[in-house]
Order: sequence, then structure tokens, then C-alpha cells
Amino acid sequence: MGRGILRHGGHRGRRAAAAAAAVLLTPLAGCGSDDGGRGVVLSFYTPADGAKASAASAARCTAEARGRYRIEQHTLPKNADDQRLQLARRLAGTDHTLDLM
Repeated sequence: MGRGILRHGGHRGRRAAAAAAAVLLTPLAGCGSDDGGRGVVLSFYTPADGAKASAASAARCTAEARGRYRIEQHTLPKNADDQRLQLARRLAGTDHTLDLM
């Protein structure tokens, strides 16, 4: 009797875990933008100060990803108001390439 309950509970537990994984991982499929069948591209928007370091980080992460995804670094304007305006316009326009800020 105890074995049947454990076996049934284990099977139910695996189903619950699979369902939870599907629910949690499905939104991640929408992250990034499809690059014409060449993989996922993450757009990384960074301030102008330190743009070279951000570009180097993006290149290093892309290399370490080994083709699973690519990070494209985009430099924002130097002026803080212009930065906010550019990001607000992208967000308001439902820009699907705006992944990381």
C-alpha cells in the first residue's frame, strides 16, 4: 500500500515539476530578438561613459555563449535627458529589441 502511494506521488511530482518548468521557461523563449534564423540577439543599451568597456563585455559574453546567443551593445547619448527620451520612445513604441538597460 505504501509503495503505491509513493509511486503515484512520485509520478505526480514529476508531472508537476514538468508543468512548472514549462510555465517558468516559456516566457524566456520571448527574450531577445530573432536574428533571421541566426539565433537570439540580446540588445544591451549602455551609457556613453564606459561604452568601450560595455562593448568589450558584450563581445566577451557573446564569445563565451558559443553561438547560443549574441549580445549587441548600443551606446546611449551622453546627455541624461536624451538617454531617457530615447529609452522612453523605444518603450512606448513597443520596441522588441530593447532587452537590457
